[in-house]
Amino acid sequence: MHHISHKTSIVAILSLLLAACASAPGPAPIASGPVPTQIPAQIQQDLLKIGRVIAAPPTAPPGGGLTGAVMISGLFDTSTFEPNQDYFGKDASVYAQRSALPGMVASTVPMLLAYAELDPQNFHTQAEQARDAMCRTSRCPPVLKLMGHSHMSEIYSINTADVALTDALQAFVAGLR
Repeated sequence: MHHISHKTSIVAILSLLLAACASAPGPAPIASGPVPTQIPAQIQQDLLKIGRVIAAPPTAPPGGGLTGAVMISGLFDTSTFEPNQDYFGKDASVYAQRSALPGMVASTVPMLLAYAELDPQNFHTQAEQARDAMCRTSRCPPVLKLMGHSHMSEIYSINTADVALTDALQAFVAGLR
């Protein structure tokens, strides 16, 4: 069993939250959707900061201090799926501007994309679309399909005997050094 640090686990949580990148009201556009209330306040702030960097690079300094990002089971392009109103709001006319994909493509932050074998098809499609869009800019992120996993079990596997995601996270982080 490989153990992952608290910070790496936060990256996994971030990936789930960035799956629904939506602009929030405020002085600068924030590319992250609402953060669930069970997440501690400091982690919420960290996630919002990372969301600004990954999904909306024009609103943040280049790289924003991030070395890399892991996007697990994300929905990035609001033009190719039916967005969840809890994350994107009820006004469908603004869904396109809330898409994370243009920011991901423009970002210089290295990314690892992953999804679970048992995720709904939208998650498979979104990961492949994101990879293809990023590859067109000569920045092809690795894509990991977590076999035998569902939307939640992939994250719950961290710090268990199932090391598929843990090993991929460790390899990705090691490659950033």
